[in-house]
Amino acid sequence: MVDNPRSLDEYPYGVHAAVLRGSDIELQEDGAEGGTPAVVEMRDGRVLRLDTHYTPPSETARNLKRVALTLDAFTSASGAEAAGDRLTISVLWTAISKGFSVAFPVRTGSAPYRVYDRAVAPGTSVHGEGRVYWPLTSNELLGRIASAFDSNPPLDPALHTSMELFAASGTEVSEQTRFVVLVTALEALCVQRDLGPAVGERLEAAVRGLGEIGGEQGESVRNSLAGQIRALRRESVRKAIVRTLHEFSIADDRIDAVDEAYAARSKLLHEGARIRDPSTHARTVENVLRDIYSARFRQPV
Repeated sequence: MVDNPRSLDEYPYGVHAAVLRGSDIELQEDGAEGGTPAVVEMRDGRVLRLDTHYTPPSETARNLKRVALTLDAFTSASGAEAAGDRLTISVLWTAISKGFSVAFPVRTGSAPYRVYDRAVAPGTSVHGEGRVYWPLTSNELLGRIASAFDSNPPLDPALHTSMELFAASGTEVSEQTRFVVLVTALEALCVQRDLGPAVGERLEAAVRGLGEIGGEQGESVRNSLAGQIRALRRESVRKAIVRTLHEFSIADDRIDAVDEAYAARSKLLHEGARIRDPSTHARTVENVLRDIYSARFRQPV
């Protein structure tokens, strides 16, 4: 056991991250899951601990387990926050390089960790878990499947892909991952339209207007620009989503909420930005998709 020699008065802050490890890693009995925290002293004298963490039964049943990582101590909350970023990305690299799965199931705002005051005792913890489920007998389940089959469901590849992604999203443990999967399911459903020959002719004229681009990478740059210009012949994904929602008579306020969710997903994937409360965006997209599927099948959800 390594004791942290840094005083609470001078170094009052620490970082805590809950880490959900996949079934593809099993920690040995030298710490954490063996009951005693595993402790490592960092090069700068700070202390990194790996300890047990409450794991909900639904995760335990899938051979998943949570562990707690703490790193202390720091003189300022901002210093601890910066260390939290380094700690969590270090966890991700370790998992990727060793070939096992991890997720951060608890977030503080948009961060996958929390900064805590070392002088404040943790107090008593109470854990509980609830779930929402459909109470169906086997015959009822078969009856619903048969009813959908007999209704001559639409055999549309885009719809099938979208519904597969949607149906599987509920198996995701990470709310952030579930949110990304749901928006991807919406994208798959909203096929981009060609803007027509008139637009195509103008775009080809713009390509011809590029002329020759000098330099060693000139031809490569020109081809890249030409490809981007020609891609404008199709409407953007964002516009395709808004158009599709209008076609299914989705209310304007719900369309605005979906558009906000799509923008958040784009920032997450294309800029690496963190988003607050992905579960709210996920519910927005989920409810709209259910209404669209209901309309396509001509059956109530």
